Amino acid sequence: MGGKNVKTCLQLIKDYTADMTPEWAEEITSVPADTIRRIANELVDHALIGSTIELDGETFPFRPAGVLAPGRGSNSNPLNVELFKAIEVVNELLGCIDVPGGILGLEHGDLHVMDTDDDGMLLPPASDNFRNQAVGQEKLSFPPKSYKLECFYPHELHVMQLVWRAALDPESYYLDYKPEVYMVLGGGNPLRSNSNPEAVVEVLKQIPFTFTISLWMDEMTQFADVVLPVSTSLEHEGIVTFHGCNQPGQFHALTKVLEPLGECKSDLEIMLDLDHRINPDRTEDAEKWSNEHAYLDAKIQSIPYTENPETGEAMTYETLKEWVYGRYEIPYYQYELGLLRADGKPGFKSPTGRVELWSTVKQHLGEDPLPYYEEPFESPISTPDVAEAFPLILTAGSRVMPYYHSEYRQVNGCRDRYPEPHFQIHPETAANLGIGDGMWCWIETRRGRCLQKAKLDAGMSPYTISAQHGWWYPELPEEEPWLGGWFMSNINMCTDNDPDNCCRLSGVYNVKLAQCNVHRADDVPFRSLFG
Repeated sequence: MGGKNVKTCLQLIKDYTADMTPEWAEEITSVPADTIRRIANELVDHALIGSTIELDGETFPFRPAGVLAPGRGSNSNPLNVELFKAIEVVNELLGCIDVPGGILGLEHGDLHVMDTDDDGMLLPPASDNFRNQAVGQEKLSFPPKSYKLECFYPHELHVMQLVWRAALDPESYYLDYKPEVYMVLGGGNPLRSNSNPEAVVEVLKQIPFTFTISLWMDEMTQFADVVLPVSTSLEHEGIVTFHGCNQPGQFHALTKVLEPLGECKSDLEIMLDLDHRINPDRTEDAEKWSNEHAYLDAKIQSIPYTENPETGEAMTYETLKEWVYGRYEIPYYQYELGLLRADGKPGFKSPTGRVELWSTVKQHLGEDPLPYYEEPFESPISTPDVAEAFPLILTAGSRVMPYYHSEYRQVNGCRDRYPEPHFQIHPETAANLGIGDGMWCWIETRRGRCLQKAKLDAGMSPYTISAQHGWWYPELPEEEPWLGGWFMSNINMCTDNDPDNCCRLSGVYNVKLAQCNVHRADDVPFRSLFG
């Protein structure tokens, strides 16, 4: 082509993956090569490549197989861009994008990245430069022209660990001011969900004024000058959406059946009140932000294909409340219908408008255009010296019913069912360490340690432990130094938030993986608390 020898993307992928054999993957994952081959063959067999199906008189490709990896484990991975790109490539090779049985509703190729200065510092986008902006993507302005949180650097990066660092050391993050107000939105707790949570405590102590929106009093409320009590889901109106690749899509009305207690307000009511105070002359989306029902109407109408099928009119909250349950069909072949791009043209939301097996965005960033693998920042291979002192691989963040992340430990019925934190460990590994089932143990990494009980599990790898997250002890004093015991069994005391170890493209921190050791807690300072 043009006097040059070129290769197709398929040939490039074939050449690129020639050495990535099942045996190569077995050495990394310990999953047997034969198992990897069997799963790969089953995936291809079940995809029924070449088959078709007729729906409403129209013939479509039929691909009843695909690969999904949603969830915390996939997202909390410094190689998450490579992981999702690899999954994307597999689905594209299977031909299961936007067809019956396949993966629906994906906006392929929308990788938004930001420019950097000479020191590698991320900067707001300043132009229509291809590196910053996929075709049709809405521009960001700087300085911001509205009060949307996403417009304020560094919040727009969606990396909370960066926010704590910027608050402690604003000059290093190109901020010429020290934050004076900190808000904790309902449903989150940075003391239990962030690596290096001691930094969170330090930040909260330094900020002159803080307020929190909370369902109940917990350790975070001890740092707040004002606590805004929020109503429960039974005490306010709202909507619930079920998103993903399910067909049909679903959305429900959240209907108030109880009056809120005391001065409780819904989180939406609180946020609208704040917006009216800080942006009284709003012109952009003024109707949407005027009251709760207007906001809910706009939210429902932002869901694609949700017009009232009886009248063709835009769906409203009042209509949805009468229906209780709404559903919508995601059309197949969205890329042919121009439904994936802001300009309405056929194609994908990628710079070329095409399926990009070879990522032009990554190529222009100087990254490998194809997904790659590299060892974690800590592993027996990348840091053998660390592995000598910390020989086990820690997988952090497992959850257990009846809890949701760090919620409900203060609910007696939940606590009675599962009163204490556990980590899973192979029986042979535990025996070699002198650890029995149910023993309190210290889990230690280079960054810190925490207490959890051993739970022997023959399904675990002998080289790995899996520790629960979100634990605190509401029965302990809320005041310092206890603060509900947030530090005692908090696995994030052991995880990492060093910027040098985060994903170069997405900024995601490694809160799932570390080298660790485990030993019996013969010196437990809290023995009297646990019996």
